[in-house]
Amino acid sequence: MYILMQIMKIEKYLLMIVEIMKVNWANTKHKKEHFAIDITQKNYSKTIQIGDVFDIDYSKIDKIDLLIGGSPCTYWSNARLKGTGRELTPDGIGGQLFMQYVRALKETKSKYFLYENNNSMSKEIKNFITKELGVEPIMINSSLVSGQIRRRLYWTNIPIKQLPKDKNIKLKDILEKEVDDKYYLSEKMQKYAMSSGTKKFYVKPEINLEKARPLTTVPNKRAGTTTYITDDFVNGGSKERMRKLTPLEYERLQTIPENYTYLTGHKFEDSKRYKVIGNAWTVDVIAHIFSYLENKGGNNEK
Repeated sequence: MYILMQIMKIEKYLLMIVEIMKVNWANTKHKKEHFAIDITQKNYSKTIQIGDVFDIDYSKIDKIDLLIGGSPCTYWSNARLKGTGRELTPDGIGGQLFMQYVRALKETKSKYFLYENNNSMSKEIKNFITKELGVEPIMINSSLVSGQIRRRLYWTNIPIKQLPKDKNIKLKDILEKEVDDKYYLSEKMQKYAMSSGTKKFYVKPEINLEKARPLTTVPNKRAGTTTYITDDFVNGGSKERMRKLTPLEYERLQTIPENYTYLTGHKFEDSKRYKVIGNAWTVDVIAHIFSYLENKGGNNEK
């Protein structure tokens, strides 16, 4: 597993932070995300990768104006089935990774900070984070700025005055009209996707939604948790042909610049793009928060 940690100076990298969402991952003992690092270096070649978050001595880093990050929600999200390791207290791996962010914040003495995580975490973990960071979280749903429902908590000392204005973007607004056949489901996969799950995890299968479900790292689960569409929903074609979202549509739903995550020469390119984007922040939400930074003239009327 990994922790998402970006450390940079506002005067140099504000634009990069707004555009880059959460792809400048630092390494951890749990997992090193080579693909995400490659994306960062492709788009911003001067980015400095500083290594494993457990080993870094942040006090030796030059003055930091803004520290942003979010330890993996994998352990805390209610998307994880009961009995399969979901953590309800901060004593597990999720808490250990979060405390690396806290350590970085204390050692860097950063002027501003922003920490993000899933809205579905337990109350005990939410209260723990609030106590450690000293501020109450703000819940922002990405649906205000994109065609995706995505409720996330943001802890920050940036003085946010209001939520983003609703842009009324629907899923249909960001879909590609024609896509490669590889994104269409086989008959067997379509049957699986439209199943309602098990007694342990029941979901109502629905497709062609007004807003996409929260993007995940794997876009081929049951239709109760994954967004699927049919041709007639997009362009009046067949009602029988059902497909998953493309990586480009994933980017659009996270308001990431088109093909930002595209790299050549990687095996399993699509699956890696889905994973990176599914783990990302919604760019326009972060841009909204950063509009309130000092000397940036945050009037939020953009």
